[in-house]
Formats: sequence, C-alpha cells, structure tokens
Amino acid sequence: MLLATHPDTAARIVATEADAATAYLCPGCGDPVVLVSGSATAAPHFRHHVGADCAHGEGESEEHQRAKLLVLDTCRVNGEPIELERRFDEIKRRADICLPHQFLVIEIQASGITEEEVAALVEAHAG
Repeated sequence: MLLATHPDTAARIVATEADAATAYLCPGCGDPVVLVSGSATAAPHFRHHVGADCAHGEGESEEHQRAKLLVLDTCRVNGEPIELERRFDEIKRRADICLPHQFLVIEIQASGITEEEVAALVEAHAG
C-alpha cells in the first residue's frame, strides 16, 4: 500500500515521503505497518506484519503502484490538489486518484478486466 496513517496526527502519508523512524498505521485496519524503502524493482510502500488479517492495499502490482506515483507526481508539479486512494464510503469504493476540485477520479488499471467490470467502475464513481 502506498499510504499509511501517521500515529500522532492521523494524516495520510505517502510512502515516498515517509520517515523511517515513525511507526505508521494501516488506514484500513489501524494496525502497525512497516515502511519498505523500495529498490530498483519495487516502489517504496507500506506492508503489514506477517500474519496480519487485513486486505487493505492487497492486490496492487508493482506496475500499478508506480503508475499511481507517476500520476501523483505529475499532478503535484502542475499544482493540482490531489488525493491518493480516496475513500468513497457511500459506494464502498476507494479511487486510486481523486482530483476533488475537478470532480475527477482516475483509476489505474494494470491488469485485464472485462468491459462489464469497467462499466461497473464508471457507474459506481459517476453515481
């Protein structure tokens, strides 16, 4: 997962901007997470401790995480307010990227899905 919660401020912190000395929390379950600094083949990210029972952030490939970071960095350069992994509780979904001032949601799709699945995502966010 690319985001974690700061234990003192409850602010959401992107892994690329996290301080290794801070013990961050999972925004999904509230359990402690580990900051993985990244490498040539892996983007910086947070992960649960072994044996944790939380699905938050699971299923995102390295390609998916890197694409989200690229869009995040591009929007920031342009001065656009941006939210990474924005939760929409009313539709029980989490958008990869949200540009709230433009009423725009960006979903990164790095794996194959059907046309029906795409239509369902569009309909859910358009609702």
